Amino acid sequence: MKMIQALGPTFDEIRCHISVVTLTQAKQMIDRITGFAREERGAVSVDWLVLTGVLVATGIAVVGTVSDGVETAAVDTAEQLRGQVIQRSFGPDNLCSSGIDGLQARETARVAAGGADAVDVENWLSSYASSLSDADLIAERDRLADSASGSGWSRDDTLQGLIECGMAQRGI
Repeated sequence: MKMIQALGPTFDEIRCHISVVTLTQAKQMIDRITGFAREERGAVSVDWLVLTGVLVATGIAVVGTVSDGVETAAVDTAEQLRGQVIQRSFGPDNLCSSGIDGLQARETARVAAGGADAVDVENWLSSYASSLSDADLIAERDRLADSASGSGWSRDDTLQGLIECGMAQRGI
């Protein structure tokens, strides 16, 4: 029998060629990975990434720390200013000249001296007076001023003082 000549390379020749190519490509890939690991030009980008991360983390920590202090300072300031009223419309002899704390002290003294129907100064201004329009607030102040007895501190004096404080806070 005669051997028939193959039209192309044999299976063994193809397998040998593939093995050589695969080994060559694997060596090239390892050389590229090793070269990439040794390359220092891209390291600056990594450095900047780390520095930026540290900077952002520091900023977040500072904001967290400072925000508590700012909130505490705001609450303290609000508590200190709570009883103070800016005098825009009234002279020094008005019923609100001593502020909300002064009105509370006068009302406490009135009730202690036997006065009836105590006014809750702290809540009255924020609940009742805030529900009135500017015109209604002025009308209520005028009504209370017309009914003033003139003899000592009365409940109406406390209410009129609260209304005047409310007017000063609104800038009326």
